[in-house]
Formats: sequence, C-alpha cells, structure tokens
Amino acid sequence: MPVKQFLNTFLPISHIPDYQRSPCQFKKGTFQMTIDAADELKMYGPFIESMGQFAPWLVLLDTHCQGDTENGYTFQTKPDISIYHRSGKVPEGCDSSLMDMHVEFKRYDWDNPFICPPRDRHDTAFISTKPNETNTLGQIGAYAGAQLASQFHTHCFSMYIIHDAAHIIRWERDGAIVTEPIYYNIDSALIQFFSQFSQAPPELWGIDTTVSLIPASEAKLARDKLNLPETTAMFQTIVPRTEGGSPFPIIFTRPDMNATIPFCCGTHACPAYDPTGNCVVFFKD
Repeated sequence: MPVKQFLNTFLPISHIPDYQRSPCQFKKGTFQMTIDAADELKMYGPFIESMGQFAPWLVLLDTHCQGDTENGYTFQTKPDISIYHRSGKVPEGCDSSLMDMHVEFKRYDWDNPFICPPRDRHDTAFISTKPNETNTLGQIGAYAGAQLASQFHTHCFSMYIIHDAAHIIRWERDGAIVTEPIYYNIDSALIQFFSQFSQAPPELWGIDTTVSLIPASEAKLARDKLNLPETTAMFQTIVPRTEGGSPFPIIFTRPDMNATIPFCCGTHACPAYDPTGNCVVFFKD
C-alpha cells in the first residue's frame, strides 16, 4: 500500500486530538549514519538517536540481546528495537505484554521477504518464497504474534528495515498490510508515521478500549472468587445480553499466553467473575 494512503487510512491526523508537528525538521541525510553502519548491529544505535528527536513521546530500546522469555513460544523473542510510549510502563528490555511496536533490521537483500510489484500489476505476489526471506517473515510474524497474544489488541504495527528502505506493517488476525518501501534517509514519510503513531489515541495503536483495569477493591473481590494470587491484575469489559436486558460487566484476568502466527483465531477462554450475579462464569474473548 502507498505510505500516504496507509497513514490516511490507519493513523489519520483528523482522528488524533491536539496533534503537534515535530519541532525538528527532517533533512535529507538524517539517517546517513544508520545506512553507513558497517553491519546490522551497528544500525540500531544511530537509528534510535536520529528517530528519537522526532518522536519524544516514545522510548526506543535496543533489545536485540534482551529477549522476552515469557512470550508463549519455546524461544526468546528479541526484536532489534522495542518501542514503548513514555506515558506507560517502560521495561528494561523486550516485554511483549507492554510493547507498543517493534523494529526489525536486516542489512542485505537476500533477507528481504518483500517484493515491490509494478503499480499496474494488482495480482502480483509481493512475498518471496526463498528460505532466507521466509525465515525473516517468520521472525517478524512471531514478534507480532507474541504482542497480539499477550495484550488486549485488535491490531498492532511493526516496522521492517532493509538497509536504506523501510516497510511499515499493520498486523491483525485477518492478515497484514505492508507499505511500499520508504527510503527513509531522503523521504520524511517514516518520520511522519512515528509522529502520528506516537500521538494517536490508544484505539489507533490497536488497543482494545472495551477492556480496562478495575479498581483495587473490585479486583480483590474478583480474585477471591476466582482463587487467584493477590498480585494478579484484573480487567473488566461489558457484555451485551443476547435476549434483551441491560449489558453487564464481567471481571477477568489476562488469559495464559499462547503465541502463534498473527493470522489466526486469537480467541482465549478463562473463568471470569460476574459482579451483577455474584457468580463465576465462562468467558471467551
């Protein structure tokens, strides 16, 4: 998808209250140190430093060696850069249950899974099937899958950078939408994405705003009913009745994480507490 269309569709400025343009002006060559890095590992630091000035609401962390061990997989997920909003909890490394977005870097074309088809060829596949490329696709898909599985999300964003080009990806359970390559050292579109993403309301990031944390007093009662430890975080949502009557709240904890590919049924099931009926119910989100 053309990046302008992507931004207008998924992060429209008209839906971002009090949007502020970055006081820093983009100049060609802003990311030259990133592109000139001798290898992939040396790209992370310059990118974080350069991008940070355009997105002060975000924290960008180099997490390539600080993996998430509690991600639902049998292996650590270690995105090259994990991104968090400053307004929330920021861990020291990668935490899929808190992460707002990740960035994965590759240095060479043989790792690039995305093919940019001609503009007049709507039926051309844009995914490569070669082993290196499919490995990369599995890697970034695993990171997105862990984020979707560990948070109450409708979708999430990530970024894939191959040397001097970037792709923004919007992941949801039905599939993924990938932008055309952004040559970020000469094109301000990537800066614009970071600016809009960092200031967007939670529902545009992908957070399911029908789910919320509950007060401590209500949480204690629900934990007692569900026989959960005192430190367990409790959430609430409103369930509509199917045969008339008023909607009612239910209280539940975060289900056990079972990470898989992003494109699948992401349903979780768990016991929940119905405070209206003062009983335990079965909940499937």
